[in-house]
Amino acid sequence: MSLHVDRLHQIPAALTETKRRRDAFVALDADTPASDVVRAFDRIGLPLVEVLHSAGVMPSVHPDADVRQLAETRQQEAATFATEMSLDREVFERLSKLELPADADAATRRRLEHALRDFRRSGVDRDEATRDRVRALQDRMVELGQTFDRAIAQSSKSIVFEGGHAVLSGLPADFLASHPEGEDGSVTITTDPPDALPIMMYADDVDVRKRLYMESMTRAYPENFDTLRSLLSCRRELAQLLGYDSWADYVTEDKMSKSGGRVAEFIDQVSNLSSVRGTQEYADLLEEKRKTDPTADSVELYEWVHLVERIRKQRFDFDSQEARAYFPYDATLKGLLELTSELYGVTFQVVQDADTWHADVVTYDLLEKGEVIGRFHLDMFPRKAKYKHAMMVDFVVGLDGEFLPEGGLVCNFSKPKEGDPALMLHTQVTTLFHEFGHLMHFLMARRHEYLAFGGISCEWDFVEVPSQLYEEWAWDPAVLARFAKKPGTDQAIPADLVQRMRAAEEYGKGLRMGIQMTYATQSLDLHRLDPATIDFDAITRQIREQRTPFREVEGTHQAAQFGHLNGYSAIYYTYAWSDVIARDLWREFESDVMNADKFGGYKDKVLAAGGSQDAADMVESFLGRPFSFDAYEAWLSR
Repeated sequence: MSLHVDRLHQIPAALTETKRRRDAFVALDADTPASDVVRAFDRIGLPLVEVLHSAGVMPSVHPDADVRQLAETRQQEAATFATEMSLDREVFERLSKLELPADADAATRRRLEHALRDFRRSGVDRDEATRDRVRALQDRMVELGQTFDRAIAQSSKSIVFEGGHAVLSGLPADFLASHPEGEDGSVTITTDPPDALPIMMYADDVDVRKRLYMESMTRAYPENFDTLRSLLSCRRELAQLLGYDSWADYVTEDKMSKSGGRVAEFIDQVSNLSSVRGTQEYADLLEEKRKTDPTADSVELYEWVHLVERIRKQRFDFDSQEARAYFPYDATLKGLLELTSELYGVTFQVVQDADTWHADVVTYDLLEKGEVIGRFHLDMFPRKAKYKHAMMVDFVVGLDGEFLPEGGLVCNFSKPKEGDPALMLHTQVTTLFHEFGHLMHFLMARRHEYLAFGGISCEWDFVEVPSQLYEEWAWDPAVLARFAKKPGTDQAIPADLVQRMRAAEEYGKGLRMGIQMTYATQSLDLHRLDPATIDFDAITRQIREQRTPFREVEGTHQAAQFGHLNGYSAIYYTYAWSDVIARDLWREFESDVMNADKFGGYKDKVLAAGGSQDAADMVESFLGRPFSFDAYEAWLSR
């Protein structure tokens, strides 16, 4: 039995011990110092720290269906307990009566303030009937969320192209080599990212791209429409029970944005800035399409990525295949680790024979001055029933003097094999940097007195800042020259190629932001409307046409496989919100990207702070001023 499966079996005993600690908390003597009471409250969940998060990760990665089911069951048990705790009046009343001494430190004051805020947001002060309904809704939401995610994870499709390699004209040679023709001359392609991304970019045959797009955009349909409607209904009812107009207002209240209305304003602001550029780019794509289809009057969603690639090649003398030759997976990962080692002042050490959930997983210890300060696992290659995209996961939140942090990455890059170094597109390289930015944020926030402030515990609309910021190092010519080399040679990627690549990347950003604002609007609006009356396909079409020049492709059902509607609910906008802050922070680094002292200040004042301060205050402490929209506006307008 692996460590992570063993942790699943330990959760019931850990829950029992946590409940015992809860009872001990409410039985604390009345004269117990207030700061000690706050500390005891924070430690109630201590027995769960090393075991609980495995239940959140295993459903997305474990190859055994029985283990995935066990993990989901443990999640439900833990969620039920968390709901009970959030509605526990005895605990709430013990905390609400506290008067902290004048010399109480800022962390203790913040811990108490946030605890009382969260209790009230949960409905602890409502009547018994309301609290009973809150419990039922919370439990049901966990079940529905798991069902929604499971349907997406298990929805990978295989497509057989009877024409074989002949219909895959435009695809790189190594892609064709890794997808050999069968005995009947056909080729099988999946909807998983390592297949889908190259097909959409490079396949000359529009019918090939359309077929893949249609299969991808009908995954988890129709079952997830029913699940999504039920999930939205539960969220709406819960929010209204607690006195909010909508789930969007409820879920944003404790974020930087503070309200659904502010989020809507922000989405409009970004959309208005990007729309002029997006309209011009769409006209460019249509003109390009007409070179091979003179009567065309529109560009479809399964065409635009391919057309952008063609225009980039023509205008900027850039072919992503040319850059891809410099990014073999193993060397790229090694380069990322070496860069991170230098910037963060840490080292990485592979843990031999580590106990993991799959043979592909590689485990590393993180060391600082020779001392192990954390651990992480890299699960980087696709397989059946695994999460289909890229994410950072956490297993153990660091706590000063008690627990070292343990995290991981779950990705879907092509796996290297003999004769195939698994060359990466640069967009995959930036994805790797992005997720590693999340991981280092999590591992750095490890030295807090309070569990609640460890790891990535800042406001959710700040969460993407460290990851988006770290992507910028993947664009620097000098940084890339360290590791981006053609396999078997010392030939580093030329600086002029990086510059052309960057110029080409800038092209299409108006349309990209329009598409991002489509998702942000969809995420928000689905949580502001009455789920009983929502036509998911109709609202997707409406928003797509509102935010972009594109039309939704008839016969697709995008909402059914939009996984963020579970995990992010109404707050997909956080990617763009975080990008605003990340671009402001980047101004501090862009002239000297390897300035370890400057990076050390960022690490200490922003990353290591965890949730111990408001995100805006963390940023201001580093910049010496409040963050601004100016850098983002300048980027979007240039």
